Amino acid sequence: MRPCPQSYLDTWNATGAWDRPANLARGGAASASSSEFSVVTSYRPGRAVDGDPATRWAGDWSDDQWWSVDLRGAQTVGRVVLDWEAAHAAAYRVEVSDDNRTWRTVWQTTSGRGGLETAAFTPTTARYVRVHGTERATRYGYSLREVAVHAR
Repeated sequence: MRPCPQSYLDTWNATGAWDRPANLARGGAASASSSEFSVVTSYRPGRAVDGDPATRWAGDWSDDQWWSVDLRGAQTVGRVVLDWEAAHAAAYRVEVSDDNRTWRTVWQTTSGRGGLETAAFTPTTARYVRVHGTERATRYGYSLREVAVHAR
């Protein structure tokens, strides 16, 4: 029997060398317009960038709420991945800022489906990224398990 010229181990090694894009938001200082109160757990904004899918940020039960993260310096930003809990946005926008005061919209939707959603847009430079909910899909507030920010 002749040996196979291509081994599955070669394929494994090729995929093992692929580097996952850096999550610019991981561990950044997060803030929000509100955080839901609970005596059992914390829903503070930093829970959406702690790398733990079992934690989450949850806002008050009203439409106009936002969550933001400081990227710790100017970064190229072109994609934001949102992992929504069941309480998600039907309409929201992704905004960026250089100074945490003046915001510009880089992506928006009025047909949010929840779950894992990706907002891809023309890369731009920013220090802050904000997810601004304008309409809830449920009667509850917005709730994000994790937010990842990538250059592309």
